[in-house]
Amino acid sequence: MSVSIGEVMEKELSRESRRIKQDGHVAYLKRQFAVSKRLCLESNLMLQKAHTPAVNEDIYIKQLKSRDFLVMDVMAVGERRENGFPIEGFILVDEVPGFQLDRFLTDTDDESVTQDLLTAYGQLIAKLHQQGFFAPLRVKDVIIRNVERCELVMIDREIRNPYPRIRSKKRAQRSLRDGFRRTRREFKKFNDAMEAIVMSAYQEQMNS
Repeated sequence: MSVSIGEVMEKELSRESRRIKQDGHVAYLKRQFAVSKRLCLESNLMLQKAHTPAVNEDIYIKQLKSRDFLVMDVMAVGERRENGFPIEGFILVDEVPGFQLDRFLTDTDDESVTQDLLTAYGQLIAKLHQQGFFAPLRVKDVIIRNVERCELVMIDREIRNPYPRIRSKKRAQRSLRDGFRRTRREFKKFNDAMEAIVMSAYQEQMNS
């Protein structure tokens, strides 16, 4: 929690993220130095043990892996608790080799590849929703591990409630709306035509 290591990527009073490179290996470390008591109480009200965001992310990744989703590997995770409440924590994850989806789509002019990747992205969102996972999945949260096979791996899976929920059309709509809104804000090339490709693939998968 306290050692100075790697390159600081983001830093706030309550949290930071670092990129660590050693002997050609790259990992990412996220630390939380404070945890909202309100979120802890919210977890308790749902009859779940309150954890730091780091531990919740680890739980979520395990839930995804148990259902055969491709997601980043956790190398280490931990938290410190006082009086039953988490007060700080960390998660260390392995780098996923490949191309970040938003950057790849920004750099390519190949319409066929773009269509295939956006179709795979829409199918992935639908499969998540079918399994009860409604956290918005931005384009930047996806790594292309294999372009030819459109093999997509999820990263940055921090979430408040790491467990699957009952399938709900309202939850699905909110997830899509929030994901598209954030994607348009962060990925300037994303347009109505791209969103239509994603939604077509999503609807086809949901109806399968």
